[in-house]
Amino acid sequence: MKKKISFILAVSLLLTCFMGGNSQEIRAAKKATSEGLFRLKTSKKVLYVGKKRRLKLAKASGLKVKKITYKSLNKKVATVTKKGLVKGKKAGKAKIRLTISYVKKGVKGKKKLYYTCKVKKPASKTKASRKATASPKVATASPKVVTASPKAATPSPTPALSIEQETIYCMDRDGVAYCLKGQAFSFKVKNLPEGAGEYSFEVEDSSVLQLDQKGQALALTGGQTQVTCTDKEGNLKLVYPVKVVDPDQMDFVNVGHRGHRLKAPENTLSSIELGLDSFDGVEIDIYLTKDQEYAVLHNETLSEYTDSDKVVGELTLEEVQTLKITKGIEAALEAYPNEHIPSLTQVLQLFGQEKYKDKRLVIEIKDKGISPELLEKLLKEAKETVGDLSQIYFISFDLANLQEIRKLTDVGGDKVNMEYLVWEATDEVLESCVELRAQIGCKHTGITKEDVEFLHQQGLTANVWIVPDLVKMYQYVAEWGVDVVSSDEDLVP
Repeated sequence: MKKKISFILAVSLLLTCFMGGNSQEIRAAKKATSEGLFRLKTSKKVLYVGKKRRLKLAKASGLKVKKITYKSLNKKVATVTKKGLVKGKKAGKAKIRLTISYVKKGVKGKKKLYYTCKVKKPASKTKASRKATASPKVATASPKVVTASPKAATPSPTPALSIEQETIYCMDRDGVAYCLKGQAFSFKVKNLPEGAGEYSFEVEDSSVLQLDQKGQALALTGGQTQVTCTDKEGNLKLVYPVKVVDPDQMDFVNVGHRGHRLKAPENTLSSIELGLDSFDGVEIDIYLTKDQEYAVLHNETLSEYTDSDKVVGELTLEEVQTLKITKGIEAALEAYPNEHIPSLTQVLQLFGQEKYKDKRLVIEIKDKGISPELLEKLLKEAKETVGDLSQIYFISFDLANLQEIRKLTDVGGDKVNMEYLVWEATDEVLESCVELRAQIGCKHTGITKEDVEFLHQQGLTANVWIVPDLVKMYQYVAEWGVDVVSSDEDLVP
């Protein structure tokens, strides 16, 4: 009997060891799969009271971040915003928790990271420094009368290299020449000093920029180089950095604002067609008419475009369409003198053509607080006319419109592409974008590189409008990672 009991105990012990070892291996494997996926790029551990620091995240390849939430575990010492901006409140130790929802190879996961920092008070001035900064005593002695010396000669302007004639595709910005690939232009010397003889030009990298000795240039491919100008006597040597912008090397969507409004009256069928032929897509604006149909125009006051003093909501769609466009950009009116305000149906029919299947149509809903029934009508019409909604984006300054669209699950409102239009990317705006799973559409002066990084971490994209020139486009796309650029100018001809 004792032998039997001893045998049972031995078998139980072996099974326990085996299972325990197995569970330890499983726990270790699970730990290994979550480690190394993310790390904080923010390394500084000291933060001063009143100062701010943004938390930046690095992730392993193959991961798609769905959402990041930030929480301060000691709000009296430091707070953190929805986009990871930490602010020191009072001296002490603070810990910030990041909860990251992600997808890897189709499998959802969550990861928590912690950022710990020591918040300090700014160093106060010493007695010596306070004494040193005190206002000096005023001397009582009478000043000596000094005879004024003649004025020194005005110094000669500093010589510099510049572009002979700037365009939207070739311009100088802060001493750097930016030019679009394929553009021909020329350099010149400003403020040539006396004594300088005949000069010539050289380029550092001839694969980026073709240049002759007289300064005639051709941008060959995207990249950076520099041009040097010297004279034979050695009295002159000027260096000019050059950046050649190649849109093919930048992954972004180029959208025409209100069609191609510099060539044809904005939001008309001609403008939209020209825009679809030139850009990657177009943006249009819609208002409701008296009979609850959608007309395509940017301002509800018809006197902005026509000879009518009515508001679009006071007329039926048929009445609106009888009005001829007589106001706008003069060159566009001269080129297309017989344009009228189109209906949304007409625009959708144009966009639905096979040749535009890879283009994008962005529809801005101008009216505020539209009823769910009219928003449902909008989605249904787009679906019935075009079929595939994957290339259509519904955008609005009115958050309520976007929230209502998301509720329209029966017509696919929970899945359509949306964009929240704003003038500035505040914390509240970014939070709304995350909640709605909506792209941001922000005035180009109201967003930062950190905002773009935050949106990308949340799996969202960023559109900036109205981008004025090539330099800004390069900055936003190549340096910030902006996904969509809206512009009046065709910056990528």
